[in-house]
Amino acid sequence: MTRAAAAALLLLLAVPAAAAPEEPSPEWSERIECGPLVLEVRASRTAHLFHVVDQLSAWSEFCHAQYGRAMPLDDADRAALARHAAIRGRRGWGGGLEQAFYTAAPLEEALAAAVEAGHLTAEEGTTEREVFARFAGRVDGLLRAQSGDLRKSLAALDRGPVTRMAKALGRLFGAERVEIPVFLMASPPPGGGGGLNGGRMTIELCPGEDAAPTLVHEAVHGFIERKRSLLEECAARTEGLDYQTLNEGIAYAVMPGIFGAGKSDRLAERVGQDLRGGATLDDSYTRFNRYGLALRPAVREALESGDLPALLDGARAVWLAVRELDGANAPPRNLCAGPGWEAFHERTKVLRPEFPTWSFNHDAGHYADRIGSLRRGDLLVLTFAGDSQDRAVPDGWTELLPVPLAEVWREVAANRTVERVGAARGARVVVLAAPTTAALARLVRETKALSE
Repeated sequence: MTRAAAAALLLLLAVPAAAAPEEPSPEWSERIECGPLVLEVRASRTAHLFHVVDQLSAWSEFCHAQYGRAMPLDDADRAALARHAAIRGRRGWGGGLEQAFYTAAPLEEALAAAVEAGHLTAEEGTTEREVFARFAGRVDGLLRAQSGDLRKSLAALDRGPVTRMAKALGRLFGAERVEIPVFLMASPPPGGGGGLNGGRMTIELCPGEDAAPTLVHEAVHGFIERKRSLLEECAARTEGLDYQTLNEGIAYAVMPGIFGAGKSDRLAERVGQDLRGGATLDDSYTRFNRYGLALRPAVREALESGDLPALLDGARAVWLAVRELDGANAPPRNLCAGPGWEAFHERTKVLRPEFPTWSFNHDAGHYADRIGSLRRGDLLVLTFAGDSQDRAVPDGWTELLPVPLAEVWREVAANRTVERVGAARGARVVVLAAPTTAALARLVRETKALSE
């Protein structure tokens, strides 16, 4: 894409367009076979509508920012995106919306099928229709501008190296055949990226970009999914490691770590930049890249030997080493799980202002992201209130509690507050509970347990 063409595209996307009538979906597809890896590649208007809106809504840290940079939003746009984000947040990655909208079907047909399958309620389907209509003109303009480039994007794919990598992955993960539907997404420059969720792969492409690196990286996830239970078991018995980090670590080790290593070592370069910038494992992409680089020798050996158990044993040891090094380099943190987080932020500004403060819900994913990498010097506060719905520590994390949760709720039911202090994984752990969120906020602001 020339500079002039890129400028024209960005101007087009910057001007909100009226809702366009439904246009025919690009009815083309291409089947790509690379040994055990079989890809059904297509472009789709319905998929584009969902994908662009989903990325613009920024409902997850893994949403890509190039769409927001190219499409200025007004207050009405942001309100519409918030409605989508509320639906998306309830479903999560792979929880039904990918299955509903990454499809070649026209939008109305996809919406009806999603409601019938239970991926959306009828009310949610109406909301999504209204949100998509608001952005339809801009999305259609993006798709029209790049549809030809999308169709040509994989024409020059060198299938030989991809096939060799797919055969090695198939041997390692015991997969004779991995079939993945692939949806190519037009992307404003500069941009690009991809994902594999709900069994669907997306590849975001700017004209002239090479699709192979993203395709290979996401395909690795498709092979890994065949042994998900083994990886989940490995992560569960490794302190601080979760399935997503293990999965991404292996994928990053393959691409760009092994498959993409040519004249420049992009994985090592990224890790070097993160280290020089002081980034820690708290950042997801820092964690994935750093773990992938450390795993690369073990993954390279496993691709040659096909020995998955040996790889997983090595992955445990590598993670523990990476985590120890990060703990030695990173500052302690102030962590709060549960209600009353506003008061916690106020209090830590006074008591521990030199350390970063994080707050989150009693949710297994949040615990894995934050508490999964507890280190010495961290302050972890677990809060509970009788009138809050955020009431239980997730399964697998109850050992952090210095007092049984049942005892906490007995005290709260008796209209008493709870202040208990303990230690876990080198961190100071404090449990604070009260009958109401207002009483909990007062307790957080006044308790001596946070200052001792």
